[in-house]
Amino acid sequence: MAEIMQQYTPDPEKPGARRIDYYQHPQSFVLGQNPKTMPYGPREDMTPKGEGFFGKIPRTDHPKMFSTELSASTDFTINGRTVLFPLLVPTLTKEEIDGLVSGKPASDEVVRKAEDFAKARLSKGLSPFASPGEQVPLPTSQQGSFRQGFQEETEKMKP
Repeated sequence: MAEIMQQYTPDPEKPGARRIDYYQHPQSFVLGQNPKTMPYGPREDMTPKGEGFFGKIPRTDHPKMFSTELSASTDFTINGRTVLFPLLVPTLTKEEIDGLVSGKPASDEVVRKAEDFAKARLSKGLSPFASPGEQVPLPTSQQGSFRQGFQEETEKMKP
């Protein structure tokens, strides 16, 4: 059974502060330790984890581990049931993803982005979690994107 890896309220004094639960099943991240039926381990609700939207992302806090989804829940419910959703979603920046895989707690902004992304997928009849074939590349850093854009614009100005 999955265990709550971490519970926290980002700012308990803030109006509308919500508790966020992160889940981890024993052995869910250790390379080579997962059963063939669940190569990425089970989620908290015992459904199999998938590749996530970015595939395997190496964790910087544990060199032999990786993350694919980082399941979480808040007070978001549908028909009275708590909705489990991934924190690692395509609307995050590289810096936000780096923070998550380094073991830092998700910021309010990261949770909001992940929850909004899950709600948008659910409104289209899709799972909040990535299906096979929905993987996308990791975003580049904002600074790297700026440099690349600046270089491209500079190249356009050359005679």
